[in-house]
Amino acid sequence: MKTPACVPGSFFYALPWLTPGADRISQSPKRTRRIMPTRIIALTLLGLVMGFIILMASVTFFVRDPLPIVGANQTLLLHTVELTPQIRTAVAIDGGYRVDLTIEHAEGQDPDVILRPVGGQAIPLDTGIDSGGAWSGSGQMTRPGRWELVLSIGAERETMPFIVRE
Repeated sequence: MKTPACVPGSFFYALPWLTPGADRISQSPKRTRRIMPTRIIALTLLGLVMGFIILMASVTFFVRDPLPIVGANQTLLLHTVELTPQIRTAVAIDGGYRVDLTIEHAEGQDPDVILRPVGGQAIPLDTGIDSGGAWSGSGQMTRPGRWELVLSIGAERETMPFIVRE
């Protein structure tokens, strides 16, 4: 006589692993021993794959705002968020890591500009004003790594970090 859980047409008849003892009723003991390790292995692999997927999806929660990266022979465009009106900056680096800064600002603004490695001293910049009224400066970067461009207008100050790669 079959147990009520294993009656054909019932939900548990199609899913015998949810019914305690159903494997013993419908299958030989030899086959039961082989199925259980297979299920354990399959569930373990499923758990590992799902864990990996969740880990990769959660990386964005651990990484704060990523820093912009610029290399040799590239130009990086930055803009201020805290200073108003907005100041736009172009940081162009040539193959010898000589940097050219162009800072477009409003006519009433006169920003003080400092370019330095994080935790280091500012590099000297040759400064001037181009024909469009934008501030421009050039200097030699001392090393790759984390750099910051500090713009200040009066008491207001904004630091824009970026990474210079080799």
